[in-house]
Amino acid sequence: MFRNNKVNMVISVLVAIILWAYVVGQVNPETQQKYENITVQIKNENVLRNQGLAIEDPGDMTVDVTISGTRRAVKKVVKSDIKVSIDAADLSKGDNTVDVKVTVPSGISVSKVSRDTIDVRVADLVSRTKTVKAKFTGKKTDGTEVGEVTADPKTVEVSGTEAQVSKVSYVKASVKRSDIKEKETTVSAGLTAVDADGNEVNYVRLSQNTADVTATLESTKTVSLKVNVTGSVPDGYEIKSKDVPDSVKIKGRKSVLSKIDSVTAADVSLSNVTSSRTIKLSIELPAGVSLADSDADIGIRITLNALKSNTFTLDESDITASNIGDGLDAKISNGSFKVTVSASENILSDITSGDIKLTVDCSGLTKGKHKVKIDASVAKAASVTVSPAKATVTLSEN
Repeated sequence: MFRNNKVNMVISVLVAIILWAYVVGQVNPETQQKYENITVQIKNENVLRNQGLAIEDPGDMTVDVTISGTRRAVKKVVKSDIKVSIDAADLSKGDNTVDVKVTVPSGISVSKVSRDTIDVRVADLVSRTKTVKAKFTGKKTDGTEVGEVTADPKTVEVSGTEAQVSKVSYVKASVKRSDIKEKETTVSAGLTAVDADGNEVNYVRLSQNTADVTATLESTKTVSLKVNVTGSVPDGYEIKSKDVPDSVKIKGRKSVLSKIDSVTAADVSLSNVTSSRTIKLSIELPAGVSLADSDADIGIRITLNALKSNTFTLDESDITASNIGDGLDAKISNGSFKVTVSASENILSDITSGDIKLTVDCSGLTKGKHKVKIDASVAKAASVTVSPAKATVTLSEN
């Protein structure tokens, strides 16, 4: 019986070992997990800056990392636990190939990295002064807009390589609209270097990361707009369309806006307009009032057609005398006349000599010879000129 117990004990231990091996091997097996687009951090960048150098934008600075470990250990890992970096301390001016270093939590190993090195270009460090502009985020409230805005500081220094700094148009101070009240409000805004389209420019550093933005929330109102357009476009052009706004939206304190029903713009001359464009209006506004954001660039839209010319030859038989005195006949001396017609190309192509009307006005003329101006007209033509400009008209008794 003792022997049987001993055998049973041995069997039990063996079964326990087998079960333990099963649990370890099957319940918590070795597994892998892939994490994509992990951002590569740059360490010791200040070492470069102390040498008057900076990193140019290397493009995509992300890698994919595959880790391995027990299923339980891998399951605990989140993407932020995986640290990927390059060391800038040993970089030099010009092109560099630098090793990628991956750090993972204890008990986890790295099975694969999508790339082991990254190409980095290093250039001279430059610095430029850029204007701080407040940009407001969030939904607008109907009938209100942010009024006069000031930023402190007004400018900051942007540093990096020449290639990167030259992309920076201004430094954006981001402010929530909901933070601005009717009473003058000052908020601390985060700063971002951006290009002309408002896109962030990477691999530059700002002399400070925040600015104080002061603004007020103002009311808006649409009022009538008076615009006086003078002159005409130069020879060789005609106006196809002219869009002159008759109203404009303004903003200011509600008590001030309540007293304003109309505003006047400075006169606009067309004498130097030789291309289709919008002529921005200069509008006279009372103190404390400005144009609403939507109408900040309000103007007159002028669309022009470039004119083409064609010259026709006509004679005295093509001229009609009008307003001849009683008892008189009119005779126009023999001769030819050059008629130049200017119009847009599509109209000019359809004009023939038969479309040209030439007349001389004999009002008040008496018997005898007279030099009379020739009036010329062509439907849809921009201009018509006649050479010579006058015809000899002989009036005689009938």
